[in-house]
Amino acid sequence: MELKDNMNRIITTMAVMLIVSCMTAQKTQMIVNVKQPGTLADCIGEKNIMSVERLTIKGLLNAADVILLRLMAGRDTEGKEINGGKLSYLNLQKASFVADTICFVRNQDYQANLGEGGVDLPDQIFWGCRLKDLVFPDGIRRIGKYALSRTKMSSIVLPENVSLERCAFYECKELTHVTFPKKLKKMGDAPFYGCEKLERIDINNIEVLGGHSFRQMKSLKKRSRSEERRVGKERRSR
Repeated sequence: MELKDNMNRIITTMAVMLIVSCMTAQKTQMIVNVKQPGTLADCIGEKNIMSVERLTIKGLLNAADVILLRLMAGRDTEGKEINGGKLSYLNLQKASFVADTICFVRNQDYQANLGEGGVDLPDQIFWGCRLKDLVFPDGIRRIGKYALSRTKMSSIVLPENVSLERCAFYECKELTHVTFPKKLKKMGDAPFYGCEKLERIDINNIEVLGGHSFRQMKSLKKRSRSEERRVGKERRSR
């Protein structure tokens, strides 16, 4: 009888551990609706913040929320790398930013905030974070300076009619593929500088092409014809 009781306790304990394990696994993926800016942490739950790997956000985000996302993806407000955060996939398709002057990046070299808000990605927003995949907000028109630089992204699908500011994807060393839209509004100076694994650039139509657009791209083997004509025109005009 004692042996049977012990076995029952062991089985019960294992069952509880399995349930807890399953619950933990579910919390690595979340969809949250942020109705009030600044409440992202409450929506996710304190115990899940450092375990979530895939996160879909709907609603409004302020600087405090961006600071949290950066921490979850491995960077603090000073730009220093931190341990613990596991966020690698972020879906912002139905999210937007509110106006906020509080800095989400603040160090001796740079300060960045959300400014007037909207759906555009502000300068430096995810610089150095461990993000591997990002779904851009609907209606985005601008990816700011260094916004996604030094992330872990390997593939990017650029939205229609978007502008890439200077060094937007600076030193994304895992980036191998970029899908360009039918029309690109602007490509600022060196948006893909240091993207060593990117082999091909296929730009269909672009209004403004900045200087040094293809510097330090060691693996680049092919550019589209339309892009080459545009580069030639740009060089002659300077």
